[in-house]
Amino acid sequence: MQENVWYLPTDDGQAELYMTNIGKGDTIVTLHGGPGNNFNYLVDAVKGNTDNNTFILFDQRGSLLSPVNDSLTSKLTLDILVEDLETIRKSLKQEKITLLGHSFGTLLAISYYIKYPQHVKGIILTATMPPYVTKEKPFGEIIKEIHSRIKEARNRPEVTSTLKEAGLLKDTLLTSKQKSDRFKITGLASFNMYRISNLKQFKGGGVYYTRAVDNAIGTTIPSTYDIRFPDDRQLLINFFNRFYQ
Repeated sequence: MQENVWYLPTDDGQAELYMTNIGKGDTIVTLHGGPGNNFNYLVDAVKGNTDNNTFILFDQRGSLLSPVNDSLTSKLTLDILVEDLETIRKSLKQEKITLLGHSFGTLLAISYYIKYPQHVKGIILTATMPPYVTKEKPFGEIIKEIHSRIKEARNRPEVTSTLKEAGLLKDTLLTSKQKSDRFKITGLASFNMYRISNLKQFKGGGVYYTRAVDNAIGTTIPSTYDIRFPDDRQLLINFFNRFYQ
């Protein structure tokens, strides 16, 4: 992957996107979670499908390997990331692109499709945001439900027993490394992994996540959106097949 790295300047000249690719064949642009996360955890997810697909992996603007000046962080928006994705499409010289999104990356894919439906060949969404959000139940309410489920996952007996076994049950008088280990269990693995016993397989962590970027972009997510375009029925069918599997 290091052999294939390049930097792509954004159209506004305020950032450079860290880009790389693996595989061969049809191009699929991957969109990592966050906002403010890093693409590294997606490598294992896609590397088993590289015989017939080229996966474009990149850090979104403001993330670990595509940083921006501190003065620009608070000005980051979801639409800026959408435009960066359009810049990527143009750089690949493809009229239409296939998008693979995870978590927040699914919302980025949805947002790109809403703005540029003519440039989307297909979308693959995992751990996805809803395909549409209404005034009756705006995005803010969806987030509250997500946070409630995260809280339940953090309070699972398996999480408590894992903390106890690691000597991290009480968060007082812990070393810096122990605090980091505790966060990896409670703040990440607890709601990202079904089997906490597989903790050592978890990829990512606090060093891969920029909270200020998350906060900035999170405030720009629209309260309502809808990707149900009647003039593109097949893409919609493909989306729901993925969404409800």
